[in-house]
Amino acid sequence: MSTAEDTEKDGPPVADASAKKVAKSPWLSAYHNSVAGIKAASSCMQLVDVYGDGDAKLVVADGDQRLKMYKGGGCHDSCAGLG
Repeated sequence: MSTAEDTEKDGPPVADASAKKVAKSPWLSAYHNSVAGIKAASSCMQLVDVYGDGDAKLVVADGDQRLKMYKGGGCHDSCAGLG
């Protein structure tokens, strides 16, 4: 007959709290905001001084094969045809 201790030993390993926090981070998977229209992984986002004027903009290559440039709170420019 098995005891409660035997059952606990046979069960799957329990991840610690720090591992759970890392797994839930949106920067490790993907970002989706239906209002902003962004569907992109963190590796597809970069702050860039596009015009050389010292003003960085967020440039995003999103999942819809569009290159979008954001300045402030809104979309500054967008172009299609990536890929």
